[in-house]
Amino acid sequence: MVKAPPISRRLALGAAAVVAVGLAAVLAATLVVSGRPAATRAPEYLSTASSSFAAQAANWFPSWVVLPAGYARTTFGFEVAERLQPATPTYLSRVRLEADFERYGRCLWMQDWMSAEVSNDLDGMSSAAVVLRESATWPATVATASNSVAGLKAMARSAAELELGPVSRDFAMSCPALPPTATN
Repeated sequence: MVKAPPISRRLALGAAAVVAVGLAAVLAATLVVSGRPAATRAPEYLSTASSSFAAQAANWFPSWVVLPAGYARTTFGFEVAERLQPATPTYLSRVRLEADFERYGRCLWMQDWMSAEVSNDLDGMSSAAVVLRESATWPATVATASNSVAGLKAMARSAAELELGPVSRDFAMSCPALPPTATN
């Protein structure tokens, strides 16, 4: 027959378990705040009623969103943010804004790919297809529209295989009116 440990030993083991769980929670919170994509950070919000909404939102333009040549990040980000400001005041989360910035950036690359296709620029089509493939895994897209990732990857594969139909169809169905070119 095995004897139960003395009460003081059980209390010590219980206290150690509580400390370990608490330490794990602190470490997890530290990881969430430091350097993780927006999907795992505590949510941040902007009021769309603010007169400086577009400028504030443009500051959240994700560093991982690559733009085609001829687009200045700051100007493009501001123009997109102006389009995202709804008429009715509300709050928009950072991850939602990042997802919209990703969508606009992806649409620029679809447009760039289609322009290269018209001019028979195989290098331009190839470069755009590479970014389109990467864009399917941009963090805010994965966090907010994970069900569309497979479709985005299929469209990017079609772009790499020089198939116009899927790219132009996705562009027509999912892309808003794009801001004018904001050159450097």
